[in-house]
Amino acid sequence: MFTLNLLLCFLGICYGSFVGSYIVRFPRIIDPESNITMSSPRSRCESCGKTLKIHMLIPLLSYLVQQGKCLYCRKSIGTFYLFNELLHLMLMALMLWANLFSSLIELLIIFLVISSLYAQFILDLKHLLLSVYLSIKILVLGLIINYSGFFTDIQSAILGFMAGYLSLFLINKVFYCFRKKEGIGGGDFILLASIGALLGYQMLSFVVLLGSLFSLLIYLLKRSNFENRVPFGSGLALSALLIILIKISVV
Repeated sequence: MFTLNLLLCFLGICYGSFVGSYIVRFPRIIDPESNITMSSPRSRCESCGKTLKIHMLIPLLSYLVQQGKCLYCRKSIGTFYLFNELLHLMLMALMLWANLFSSLIELLIIFLVISSLYAQFILDLKHLLLSVYLSIKILVLGLIINYSGFFTDIQSAILGFMAGYLSLFLINKVFYCFRKKEGIGGGDFILLASIGALLGYQMLSFVVLLGSLFSLLIYLLKRSNFENRVPFGSGLALSALLIILIKISVV
């Protein structure tokens, strides 16, 4: 059991490194003119631009061995990747320690869901963008785990998926009819649909209410960063994370 837990923690660190890279590269990945993907080009030093060798990319260990500096130019390495690796390590360790899940599959699904919601929160906070890939991943994982009734029954999950998408879609259409411009991004529709598939249609009103409050609070705290656009996706992701933590703790 100890060996398995150690392996899971290591995998958590590696996945955290992947999430950090995805968040950094995402604005350029969706840019059709950039030709950037998750695998190309290879990782480079942000200061000197030199391509990093494999041993320089080992999650957590390479940062500690290199003392937080590039081996080529000796400039400090940004701590964002390290933060993501430590965050995912802590998440996996806490989930293993709490021992709240009846199977390894449940643990891994909830780990991936929490990580994906976190990534959506950061993406909207930093770039005012949401990843359709991450939302679809949450949606699929939500349907899988609710097939056995983890958060809700599968019928409520399917209704949650449909209601989550249609509610924001219709609100946006009505807004467009009056103001002749989009009020809510399409990424928000898909994110709320995925949250509905995860938590069920019964929780959508709470998610939207909490998400709106969180979004307004974030906007008021960092108004200069958002160009009069409210990071609604960040609020939705944060509210879903809070509800998930509450539900897991009372299981």
